[in-house]
Amino acid sequence: MPDTLPPGETLTPVKRALIEIRRLRAQLAAAPSRDAEKLAIVGMAVRLPGGIASPGAFWEVLREGEHRISGTPRERWDSDALFDADADAPGKTYSRHAGFLNDVEQFDAAFFGITPREAESMDPQQRMLLELAWEALEDALIPPTALAGSRTGVFVGLSNSDYGRLLLEQRDDIDAYSSFGVALSIAAGRISYALDLRGPSLVVDTACSSSLAAVHLACTSLRRAECDLAIVGGSNLVLTPEATISFSHARMLARDGQCKTFDAAADGYVRGEGCVTLVLKRLRDATESGDRVLAVIRGCAINHDGRSAGLTAPNGPAQEAVIAAALRDAGVLPADIDYVEAHGTGTALGDPIEVGALAAAYSPGRAPDRKLLVGSVKTNLGHLEAAAGLAGLAKVVLSLQHETLPPHRNLAVPNPHLAWQSLPVSVVTAPTPWRPGGRPRRAGLSSFGFSGSNVHLVLEEAPAPLAVEHSSPERDELFVLSARSAAALHALAESYRAWLRAGGHSLADICYSAATGRAHHRHRLALVARDRRELAAELEAWLARSATDAPASASVSAPQLAFFCPARIERAADYLAALSAACPPFAAICNDPSTGPAVPGAESASLQRALGRFCVSLGLTPVAAFGVGSGVVAAADLHPSPAMAVTALAPSQIADAARAPGADFGVVLGTAADAAPVSAMGWPALLGASPDFAWSDLLRAFQALYGAGADCDWRAFYRGTARRKVSLPTYRFQRQRFWRPVSPRGNRGGAGFAWTQLVA
Repeated sequence: MPDTLPPGETLTPVKRALIEIRRLRAQLAAAPSRDAEKLAIVGMAVRLPGGIASPGAFWEVLREGEHRISGTPRERWDSDALFDADADAPGKTYSRHAGFLNDVEQFDAAFFGITPREAESMDPQQRMLLELAWEALEDALIPPTALAGSRTGVFVGLSNSDYGRLLLEQRDDIDAYSSFGVALSIAAGRISYALDLRGPSLVVDTACSSSLAAVHLACTSLRRAECDLAIVGGSNLVLTPEATISFSHARMLARDGQCKTFDAAADGYVRGEGCVTLVLKRLRDATESGDRVLAVIRGCAINHDGRSAGLTAPNGPAQEAVIAAALRDAGVLPADIDYVEAHGTGTALGDPIEVGALAAAYSPGRAPDRKLLVGSVKTNLGHLEAAAGLAGLAKVVLSLQHETLPPHRNLAVPNPHLAWQSLPVSVVTAPTPWRPGGRPRRAGLSSFGFSGSNVHLVLEEAPAPLAVEHSSPERDELFVLSARSAAALHALAESYRAWLRAGGHSLADICYSAATGRAHHRHRLALVARDRRELAAELEAWLARSATDAPASASVSAPQLAFFCPARIERAADYLAALSAACPPFAAICNDPSTGPAVPGAESASLQRALGRFCVSLGLTPVAAFGVGSGVVAAADLHPSPAMAVTALAPSQIADAARAPGADFGVVLGTAADAAPVSAMGWPALLGASPDFAWSDLLRAFQALYGAGADCDWRAFYRGTARRKVSLPTYRFQRQRFWRPVSPRGNRGGAGFAWTQLVA
């Protein structure tokens, strides 16, 4: 049946319905399958052993092939008192090492509005997840406050709460916060509560595969449109020795404190701590939003070992099956994968089983001279248990970004139980270039829990970003920065100063990203600069002033604004032309017929009306407007209640009118010379002395408005301009020590967990 008819012929209702069905079927066939939809990783934050507090610092460790394993700190427990080389010694462990985090007792409770008493009762894992969720959103250039009420999901992998066990041992110290302060479920719920998120919010515990299972659930939720954005996290802390003692008795831990994955000397793993968070979106949504995509998740799968050789024993066929399922979900062939980040714990039983499963799953179609490359981040950090999968995922993302596969550590003699020469698998023992080629670079990622739950992901390099050419030559830009406290603002400014001097992105992109990709707090700084070097110098000068000048970083509240429209503006037509050329949103307002044409004799009113409407379009809505002379026309148009607009003012009346009921700050819709009547009140003029500097003068007016606490819709400000989202320094939390001072019961190795040392 044709979709078009000869002239004069009409359709019956049945034929019309059939044509519509055909059209809808074609549309459905052309649409991507929801189940196979790609997911974009758009933000990432890490806190890993040995002081690793950023993805950049993590990459340095990976690139150099370093490890972050150390002896047990005294504030955890007395490892000497608990040590015994005999794996069967009651209450003892042969392991002295792990990958420990620094300063786990530190938290910026005030930032999240949490009282000190409640903070003391919170598992430090909840605290880390809160801070890193915020950091990951900032890394994604998503203002966390903008997500309030949104369908954002939170998915957390978490398996234990050593802090909870210690806290609840002391019955006399249990308070109203104790139960939910250490409940695993609250780790996700608290993030959703803090940011007012309305999507799914859950914690999953599959033991060592927990965090990658959380990724799988997040991907499924995004594909099913249950949420539009997902925050995924995983955490692990080793605060008490009980699990270490148990794992020693099970011979699961390496005696030398090193994961020797794939090596003949592999004798177990070393425990590790850490927290990793990611922000995920559907790839099509991320592309539409112009997001900075770090990597793409093409496919994922989860299964269980079933009845294997033992409850915690790995199952090779099950691992092979979950890999095959992930490849099907990704719609790629085994030979399309270059690298696999293995679970790779370094156990005598697990390594050969995993390599065998990888070889079986990834060998079909693979050329003999193109072996599957493998490695394991556990040789760098230890086994982060519930957070292990996300640590491996972060490694793969960084490897894709830096186009290099970092070296796998601790491989001296390959495991003799594997026929390496005949296997299509090779361990990455040296930094290996991973350059883009004729097809996308892809990687697999495995995480297996001793619960029997297996997860595998297929990742792909991010699509090439669209080229952005700045539509204007180098010009002044407005840089805005804010924090919840003066100390945090100072620390953030210092971070930016150092970052700017290191080189990188254009100032236009930096200022756009800082304005649109951050929440705006009450301690503020705004600077106008022409290039990175000038901005760094401006920050240097501000830092010097703020060290002695308290008002330089005083807290501000959003003001109630008034508009002042002065009399006739000289060269109004030139100002209109200059600002229209420099600012697309302003040009759009000028081109709106309701603004009124700039006809001879009426240019001032048109300019003031356009300036006022431009401010209103950015969320800067006045509570009052008044004018003098010809400015009365614009004031009447811009006043929220036109009937109340002041129709005539003598010069002596202007200052009184500026103190209109409800208004505590204002804007002059004219030049600096016109602002004289309100200059003592600090009101900025949107125009300068000459149209030649109209853009710079407009920025300086917004600099003053931002510093006064005005909240501007920065996305609207930059609408129509060529800008690109770029990575920026993240918030500098002002942490304090929060730890419940209790006395441990039972034998925790002499000193036990040194609570009193932590709170001293």
